Amino acid sequence: MIKSPARGEDQRQGGSKFRWRYLPILASLVSLGAIGAIPFVAGQLEQQPATELPSATAAAVTTSPSITPFAQAPALKKRTIDAEAAQATYLNLATGEHRGTYSERFARPALSLSKLYIADYVLKKGTKAQREQALVMLKNSDDAIAETLFNAYPNSITETAKTYGLASTFSEGRWGYSYTSSFDAVKYLATVIEKEPSSPILEALSQAYPKAADGTRQNFGTAVMEGVQGTKWGWSDDKTLHSSVSFGQQDGQWFVVAAAVSGSAAELTEFVQAQL
Repeated sequence: MIKSPARGEDQRQGGSKFRWRYLPILASLVSLGAIGAIPFVAGQLEQQPATELPSATAAAVTTSPSITPFAQAPALKKRTIDAEAAQATYLNLATGEHRGTYSERFARPALSLSKLYIADYVLKKGTKAQREQALVMLKNSDDAIAETLFNAYPNSITETAKTYGLASTFSEGRWGYSYTSSFDAVKYLATVIEKEPSSPILEALSQAYPKAADGTRQNFGTAVMEGVQGTKWGWSDDKTLHSSVSFGQQDGQWFVVAAAVSGSAAELTEFVQAQL
């Protein structure tokens, strides 16, 4: 059984936390189905009639693509946990372009990105009050709300992972002992945009508070990219791990992007700016 480090602990497995400085971003024009599980590629996605994102996002989606090629990436032969290697994934929903680090499918501490998966489940299964709590949690990253909702629905992360086919996403008894990957985070949000463009999850991410419930400023990582309209951030209690996933629009095309590093919020932002 995999032992998950407690939330807030130093979860690095050795090596320098600056390993991410030298991660290559590679690209390919072949189909995702033609390659192995860890490299990333760019593929062509089908385009269908336009739909709209929530009114809080400033513009309408110009295409409502099928994300089948990305969603049907080859199954992982072996789940790999690596809390040290930085990772990033980018998906253009209009063209199907997919870029990422070699490590993009490694499972690493989900931090508060796990709140996306909890909220998704609660919005489908919870009471009215719980659904309202879930949306507040997405905006201010409130750990107390996460604890309450996860205790009420302890299978929420695992069930959401099954629903969306997130191979590197799972929990081990507590929401703070959960894992995901940048690949899974992008796959999740891209699927939500495709299937439910008016989702309250997207609206909540576009209305995130400047500061989280614990006082952390929510303004780093993928949120700094041009065209971003909504973001969920994550950080460990000791601030040694940071991650984020965002969606937005560039040149009239919608995209989803996620990244994570062992390092500070500023280092995550630097990683995003250097790699993406």
